[in-house]
Amino acid sequence: DGVNSLRTWTVNGTNAAGRTQDICNRLEKLIMEKNNPSKIAVLASSKYDYEDIIKELNNRNIPVSIETGIDAACDEVQLIISLLRLVINPYDTYSRALVAFLTEKDFAAGDVIDSKLVFNEEVNRSREAGKNNFPEYLSDKTIVSKFLEKASLFSSQTIHSLVESLIIELDLFNLCRNWQSATVSDVRLQALIDAAAKYEELCKTSAIPPTISGYIEFISDSENLKCSSSKNGIVFMTIH
Repeated sequence: DGVNSLRTWTVNGTNAAGRTQDICNRLEKLIMEKNNPSKIAVLASSKYDYEDIIKELNNRNIPVSIETGIDAACDEVQLIISLLRLVINPYDTYSRALVAFLTEKDFAAGDVIDSKLVFNEEVNRSREAGKNNFPEYLSDKTIVSKFLEKASLFSSQTIHSLVESLIIELDLFNLCRNWQSATVSDVRLQALIDAAAKYEELCKTSAIPPTISGYIEFISDSENLKCSSSKNGIVFMTIH
């Protein structure tokens, strides 16, 4: 029962550190009483009021769940956006270049420029020779090549299935783990999958058809990219 389960405490402690210890002791006691951590929620007036509590719980190996936003400008989001644009137009050279730049270890900004100049020269020579067999821009790059092999699969899926398939089929979980900590990249990619489901639900509620362009616009707003640090931890929320 929601009302009977609500508990309030007089927090003991002569300073902030002491009060943090007291709160964590009480939360730990609740868990020792066989309460599932995910069934416990802590309310605070702002996130700054519980940062020290979360740190102390982490020190005690007690899982916590706090919803955080993801920067829409981060590499994982930009990679997915570029791949989605390739689903719309597989010949989008800018998106191919960005995918290669993000996913190829030794493919720097200068290489992007050089490869485009070479590509343009090859296209011009083909046109001058009256040929139609234009070169495939950066199709030798691993992720671009994998994408092109499965392009027909990607083009026939719903938005949620498409985002999930791009991440799974192109093995982006393993790829992105090399960029920074595995946890950070995994959370960001999972947030993109979750956002696709939210976008489809929003479209259904609004009676508008979901589109790739609409989803790209949706995830370009960081407010639509939220993730929880743990689904099995004590939930921390702010009062609005």
